[in-house]
Amino acid sequence: MASNGDTRCAATSPGIKNTTSLSDETDRYLAAIAVFRTMTLTGKIQANKAGYLKITFADGGTENWFVTEPMMSDGGMIKQPGSLVKGDGIPKAKTCTA
Repeated sequence: MASNGDTRCAATSPGIKNTTSLSDETDRYLAAIAVFRTMTLTGKIQANKAGYLKITFADGGTENWFVTEPMMSDGGMIKQPGSLVKGDGIPKAKTCTA
């Protein structure tokens, strides 16, 4: 599984939707979990497959998170060291499609 999830489309909480690549690691972790949950619930990824998610944050920055325990509700997410690509820290609008 190697999928891309955008926090602006996968999250329901405004705080998580607006998480940027410059947010602290805890906020980025919570955003990765929200994307994982949404993508498994919508069938965009299979919940029983380990791998990684490439998370796109509200500022366009990205980060890879390994899904180590795909059957757990949080996916057992662990960030891939050195994978953070920083944006400018300013949330951008995005139109999300189903």
